[in-house]
Amino acid sequence: MADVNENKQTNIDSEQKTEKVANSQLFNVIISLDNHSSKKYTIPAAHIIELVVEEDILHWPYRGYLIYANRYEGIERNLDPEVWFYRMDARDDINIEIKAIQDEPMNNPFPPETWDMNLEFSIYDTEDLPSTNITTKLKKIYFWDKRYQMMMDKKIFWSTATAQTENTKPAYLMTDAERSMLTGDALKQLLTAPEGANYPDSIDEENWDRGASTFLYTSPAQSTINDDIEELLSNHLSSENDDIVIFKYKNRIEKKWQLIPMNKFFINAGSSPETPGIWQLEHFFFEDIESEEGLTTPYRAPYKTDDLGFEVDIKIAGWNKIDTYEFTDMSGIDNTKALVSKPVYSYSFNTGRFGLDYEQNEIEKVKQDFKTIYTDKLLPAEKAVPIFTLNDTKKQQINIDPGFTFARVGRQDTIQKRLLQGKCKILFGGLFLNEFIKFRVIGSPHRTVGKFIGIDRKTSDENMKFDNKICGQWFVTNVRHIWNHNRYVNDICAVKVHMYSDSGIVEEGIS
Repeated sequence: MADVNENKQTNIDSEQKTEKVANSQLFNVIISLDNHSSKKYTIPAAHIIELVVEEDILHWPYRGYLIYANRYEGIERNLDPEVWFYRMDARDDINIEIKAIQDEPMNNPFPPETWDMNLEFSIYDTEDLPSTNITTKLKKIYFWDKRYQMMMDKKIFWSTATAQTENTKPAYLMTDAERSMLTGDALKQLLTAPEGANYPDSIDEENWDRGASTFLYTSPAQSTINDDIEELLSNHLSSENDDIVIFKYKNRIEKKWQLIPMNKFFINAGSSPETPGIWQLEHFFFEDIESEEGLTTPYRAPYKTDDLGFEVDIKIAGWNKIDTYEFTDMSGIDNTKALVSKPVYSYSFNTGRFGLDYEQNEIEKVKQDFKTIYTDKLLPAEKAVPIFTLNDTKKQQINIDPGFTFARVGRQDTIQKRLLQGKCKILFGGLFLNEFIKFRVIGSPHRTVGKFIGIDRKTSDENMKFDNKICGQWFVTNVRHIWNHNRYVNDICAVKVHMYSDSGIVEEGIS
């Protein structure tokens, strides 16, 4: 633990403890500030007014904010020559460690890679909150992932032509095809190589997609490393099923990046009623009044009967109850714009001709792909119905959304390079603009994005269509860990792309 500043005004001597009790659970919460110029400062747990750490599946850096008690400007107003102060150049670091403390002895300990949080952030902004006088001053600091800040600051000369390790020819002697790299390989090299971001051993090799096509790219002068990452990701198509991918951290202990096809998340969700997949993290239940008739049906998400596990389909009494929630169906506007055929026109510099890719970007073909690579992997296996409503206006190609791109030069030109403009946009809309739920539950550090959760009712009727729609397997897209004094909660957002059985919605004849 970092040294604590000696400070008379804040009575640190009596408040050095880092333990906090929340929801009858003891946690070790260590928040350390480091400006790389003086000694580190550990904020006493009693001074933490509010702490929020946020994870989002579509934006890999963790981020958040902290509000702490700053009576008399006590942290910085000190005669100690090594007193803490803010550098104000985005190099003020904040390290946050949260760990649930179990009673001893414990035969089934919390797995640290799931239950512990050890994150390093950069402070990018600060704010003095309104107060009645100097004795009640509060400071609010905003932070995001330190790697993100470092890569946002740096502009480098980097190109796929010079980044290759296997090709020893000078770049000026290479063809465009030889100057290109698989997008996954290029991204890996950019992240790990000394001439790139220089984070060696930061790739989870088991969950890294190399990509379906090559890409020729040179970083523009105005681009940062983060800009280069975004450009490579926007041109990445999975080598499996021509799928879209997710770029994220493995967990909050091992700072390794993953590049995972969406299909793999669904494969690991589980489709057997009694065997949840390894990526179905938890099971929640709506807190309803039980029916007098006691109508019950099989759960609409895989359910593990062993309630003591802390890695798969976690169920902790009191922690898995949903009292209130916000549920939203897919917007009609989103459906109209996103779930339509997206033919892709292209121009080839080699032949001087225009081309058109329509078949694989046609909406009914993509809907079938959506079912095959996503919803068929969920419960009930191969019978789950995609939430993907198509009226005749779409099927008859009256409503389409054409796109245009340049065909790549050289013999490496394939349709995979253009599916990003068509099929992948439809898949993305079908996934992330679909049914949405947001709820708040008693907090726990094991909750994270990129996992499936089961949501069910204790009492239901198998013929109730609404329960077939709202209950089942949800993909978690956003999690907020919120500490407020001694109250710890999670705000969880998730999307759902299938129904447990046919909804009965008529598509034919509806224009």
